[in-house]
Amino acid sequence: MNLQDWQTFVQNLPFGKKLPGAVYIARSSVRFASQSLGKEIRRAAEASKPPSNWNLLKLHTRERAITFLLYPDFNEDPHPSLSFATKLNFSTGRVVRTDYSNRANPPILHRKETFLHENDPRWIVFRELTKAEESVGLLDDTKRIGTKQFWEALLRQKGFSLKGHQLIQDSRRSEGEVTPSGEAAPILRHRTAIRRQDLSRPVKLLLQHGLLREGRSFFDYGCGRGVDVQALAQLGYESAGWDPAYLSDEPLKKAEVVNLGYVLNVIEDPDERIMVLKRAGELSRCVLIVSTLVRGQETAAHQRKWRDGFLTALGTFQKFFEPGELEGLIERALEVEPVTLAPGICVVFRDREEHESFSAARVRRRFDWSEISTQIRFTPPKERKESRVSRYALHKATFEKFWSALLEYGRIPEKDEFDGWAELRNAAGSRRKAFEMLLERKGQALFAEARRMRKEDVLVYLAMTRFRKKFRRKDLGSRILKDIKEFWGHYDLAQAEADSLLFASGDPGELEIALESVSFGLKDPIEKHFTFHRRKIGSLPAVLRIYALLGQWIYGDLSEIDLIKIHLASGKLSLMIYDDYEGKNRPILQTRIKMVLRNQWLRIFDHSDELQHLENKEFYG
Repeated sequence: MNLQDWQTFVQNLPFGKKLPGAVYIARSSVRFASQSLGKEIRRAAEASKPPSNWNLLKLHTRERAITFLLYPDFNEDPHPSLSFATKLNFSTGRVVRTDYSNRANPPILHRKETFLHENDPRWIVFRELTKAEESVGLLDDTKRIGTKQFWEALLRQKGFSLKGHQLIQDSRRSEGEVTPSGEAAPILRHRTAIRRQDLSRPVKLLLQHGLLREGRSFFDYGCGRGVDVQALAQLGYESAGWDPAYLSDEPLKKAEVVNLGYVLNVIEDPDERIMVLKRAGELSRCVLIVSTLVRGQETAAHQRKWRDGFLTALGTFQKFFEPGELEGLIERALEVEPVTLAPGICVVFRDREEHESFSAARVRRRFDWSEISTQIRFTPPKERKESRVSRYALHKATFEKFWSALLEYGRIPEKDEFDGWAELRNAAGSRRKAFEMLLERKGQALFAEARRMRKEDVLVYLAMTRFRKKFRRKDLGSRILKDIKEFWGHYDLAQAEADSLLFASGDPGELEIALESVSFGLKDPIEKHFTFHRRKIGSLPAVLRIYALLGQWIYGDLSEIDLIKIHLASGKLSLMIYDDYEGKNRPILQTRIKMVLRNQWLRIFDHSDELQHLENKEFYG
């Protein structure tokens, strides 16, 4: 039986719960199906050896596969929990076994009658329960009710319980329930403050990116119990904080770096969010970092919708921001363009030049020049005079320091870009003589490669500025301006070349041509995909690098990403995070982030329960 015949066969079953991609039937109902299906099931059971007491079948329709499911309390429990699953793929022979028995929040069943044939005596009992649950809206949100914790929370919030297969309305009113007037009990914001034993993620990002550094003071607006404030003080930073519940007597202080960490998402009033954001911005002299919870981080506690968020049983409010929503809020409130560091985490710069320098540094590559030099064939250096050899040997440290600067900048650095000019003049007489001597000694090929790479980095940065709403040419950093003068002579010439690259990055034909020079990653010429490891971004041709770096611009820091997939024909980009990618030969997919670059659409998918192993890891670079 081929896939098409299998699909037709399964979809034409006169009973069963039919969903996109599969049909579910109870084991007891198999006898009402054809002999052909019974034969396939027996063959699959012999091959995959599921638990002998399995009681539900999942007949896949997107692939020729069967999953044997075990719900131990199917008859007694109105919404039984999944204990074990055994999947067999007929085409590949692969068997996947998943144990759910120890999970705190396993999948559960609803509408049990749909798995049964109508002649089954249990059908009427199960159907009556479904009707009762439908009548009070318990089954409206099909995306949330499929796990045990969400379902139990929903029952409590709706004020119901189950006795056998009967739905009973509780006399008690669940805590946090909206009153008849449409308002809620007072929101207890202080209960959202958690006890941590480590720095928060926003503060770690400040340190990681060098935004909080020696000499800069730190203030935490809405610091909760003050864990970040205390930890940074122990690390030697000037650190203070204020919180309306825990540190209300502390003064509000201006600081170079201000943190507004997970505050906006616990404020139920949109106008107050803007007021708090503006107040935190006024306290910042250099950098403001703002963080919120984002869609996809909801838990079983977030079931009762209220205003634009959720009420919890603790009497707290939580809002989960959509992709791009925080960026828009910051732009409206502060009239400044933020930089996205991670989903729900943005940084705002008071100084536009620091903003541009930070943005340029994010696309600048870091190279191991000793490794690159071994890949380049040099012209044998000319015979050197003994006096120069002696001079180089005498001042080797100074010359090597200058050579490193030449490779970093791809040009002769200006006076404010190199702190060893006095020593260099003593060693060589002038920077031009030192430059010429080093080219003669080291060979010109490595410097020419450094120049090419730095020029390409500038083009990538200028191309990325086209996606910025508030970019101003006059705010360009001094280093970028010096690069433009050296490599192009005028800004308009540089931007025109960058625009040409940007246009090419949106052309599938240009992308495929650029891909021909890439020797790493997995190329799929049929699906038009190219997948590679994140550490290889810097080795991509410029047009492909622009495409990949759009993921950083939309999603934020890519340091936690493992694989990047460029959809060459559709204008999409996918980011994948695996379980211990470096440590496992076949790591398991945990999270997939999919983006549509044209409209900056982003969605995060959780794959942690699916056991999708990565095969042939070595192909990705």
